[in-house]
Amino acid sequence: MKRFVVWLYGAFLITAGIFMSCDRNEELVEVPQSKVTSVASPSSTRALRGFGSIHEVWLETRNVLQHYCQRNAGKKSSSYPEAEGVVSSSMASSLCLPTSYMMAAYALAEVYGEDFSLSGAHLSSIQKQLGSNYRSLRNLHNQLSAGKVDGSSFLVLERCSTGDRADMKSFIENALDRNMLVLVAVRADVYDYDKINTFTYNRILTLPNQDRNPDMAYGSDHYILTKSANDKGHIILLVEMSIWGTGNGCVSYLDPLARTRTCSPDEVNNPSYALHGSYWNNERYVLYSRLLDSMLANSADGTYNAVAIGHR
Repeated sequence: MKRFVVWLYGAFLITAGIFMSCDRNEELVEVPQSKVTSVASPSSTRALRGFGSIHEVWLETRNVLQHYCQRNAGKKSSSYPEAEGVVSSSMASSLCLPTSYMMAAYALAEVYGEDFSLSGAHLSSIQKQLGSNYRSLRNLHNQLSAGKVDGSSFLVLERCSTGDRADMKSFIENALDRNMLVLVAVRADVYDYDKINTFTYNRILTLPNQDRNPDMAYGSDHYILTKSANDKGHIILLVEMSIWGTGNGCVSYLDPLARTRTCSPDEVNNPSYALHGSYWNNERYVLYSRLLDSMLANSADGTYNAVAIGHR
């Protein structure tokens, strides 16, 4: 309810004025494509006068999104006291794709009245259903389309692998407009625990401010990386993007590697929080152009890769 009230307040204001990383993604020989099938749902695109537009999943979906930290499926430790011990710590560190899928499937199940759980035990089951290639977006699409993964009875996946930046932007924006959550493959500094979970005044990933969040600023890399680096592939879950008049913008996402958290008093008191704040589902923010550059850096064949998940 707290988040709902804050979201409404933000909408009003707008109207008024370590770790084992995931492997480098496997989409290496895919023919570039932007194949999108129709899913019946109203568009959520909202015009921002003088600022561009917003592409986002439904408010109902945002309200039921729950963050799950992939490391909580592993062994308990001082950093992860709520870990369930279902898999080894090394396995838990590699589960960014299955975790992102589980978060998306759970939210859509809650909205549409389906049955789907969010837990370490279920995460382990999903990983096994995906098989040895559980870190591949293409494999996720193929296995779910074949009915081999929990959620396949009520979910539909659309996959885009393209070398055309405009095609990928169109795919992501249109998917969000149709209440589809989007998994993307990026480069990230997944070995730096402090960057992921420990924030300072001018290094806080959960604020959209360009002077407070280095991933929102132009310039050198911070957490989301725009240059290729070994063993730093990662999957994140996109929820919303606010596009400015320049064509760039702010992208909201869930990071499965982050510890599940609520906001700090410093975040609540920040003016931007009323517009973009994430009280309990742990959303983070990255500059749109940086996200796209990171997606390209994650590919060995010059393509952007994403999978959109929606209800049938």
